[in-house]
Amino acid sequence: DERREMALYFASLTQLRKQCPFLRLEKAADIENMIRFEDLNDGGLLVDYVNKSGIAPYKAFIVIFNPSKHTLYYDLGDYYQIIFTDSGLIEDKEIYARNLMVNAVSFVVCVRK
Repeated sequence: DERREMALYFASLTQLRKQCPFLRLEKAADIENMIRFEDLNDGGLLVDYVNKSGIAPYKAFIVIFNPSKHTLYYDLGDYYQIIFTDSGLIEDKEIYARNLMVNAVSFVVCVRK
């Protein structure tokens, strides 16, 4: 059932938010000090969490949004672990990438520990 898959996806998204307190900031000033935006090709957006002390235990935390109907390609410049994709939270294995492919109308969360 399609609704079951959607429910599992949102449950894993909620789990990610619970694991990362910096994804639950409420004050505009805190959010402004935490993130940097970068426009990418085809309307893509990179959200870089730049407040390194605020994203512990991670050294880097980025989210790449692809709102287009085409696959977005992005060179991360270094190896990052992919922890969330359009199929949900990745917990059972470690997947690393340096060159990222973000599916159409989706987003990917990558970290460095």
